[in-house]
Amino acid sequence: IRPDMSAGLMAAVDIVLSLHRSEGFGLVPAEAMQLGKPVVATGWSGNMDFMNAGNSAPVAYTMVPVQDPYDGAFIADGQLWAEADVADAANWLRRLAAEPELRQRMGETARSEIARQLSPQSVARTIAKLLEAGTA
Repeated sequence: IRPDMSAGLMAAVDIVLSLHRSEGFGLVPAEAMQLGKPVVATGWSGNMDFMNAGNSAPVAYTMVPVQDPYDGAFIADGQLWAEADVADAANWLRRLAAEPELRQRMGETARSEIARQLSPQSVARTIAKLLEAGTA
């Protein structure tokens, strides 16, 4: 999808769903939250650096062994990933669909917190602190 099409699609939706096993940063949830969209996403991985029960809908999960659908090249002993609870995600979607006030409040909180946490100034301060501490 071209970036302009992706942005238009995200702007047109009421809720963003991201069920994942190991998301990394969580660009789609972060972009959705920046637009004031309520996000329903697996409550595991890098997206939890900016998602919480007040600004989004973290979905319950269980940790399960990684299963490589290819040839097993990506499996190492002891690797786990999150298996999202689909029933919990469905409950969140039903609730958000039925409660427009909750959708609006969650979206507004998400937009505010993402602006605070992931603004260029905030990220620059975090990087400066890491550099000062010698951990970057």
